[in-house]
Amino acid sequence: PAGEIYHAGLTEGEKGYFSEQMMERMYGEDADTRFFSLVEDYALYLSSFAEPCEIAVLRCYSRSDTDRLAEMCLERIEQLRISLTGTPYRTRADAATVHIEGRVVVMRLLP
Repeated sequence: PAGEIYHAGLTEGEKGYFSEQMMERMYGEDADTRFFSLVEDYALYLSSFAEPCEIAVLRCYSRSDTDRLAEMCLERIEQLRISLTGTPYRTRADAATVHIEGRVVVMRLLP
């Protein structure tokens, strides 16, 4: 579905810039220091509000940090599960996955 791709390395005002405010709304207070300080690079796809779809690809500096990032993604899925309760999209949150491969964590909530 239509949406936006956000990725690391951009500055405020550039298309695809992932603001600290957006980061905190999605991943909680101090997400930039608690979680994203462990991330070497990332890309996030967020669909428009019409149809929920979310993909996060996070490459950690160290393999030992992937568990913390996977936990952050699982908390995000739970947040989506709660907000989608009572809608036809709740099953998407129930089917969302988090996968770790080496230093990379991938979260998927797909149509």
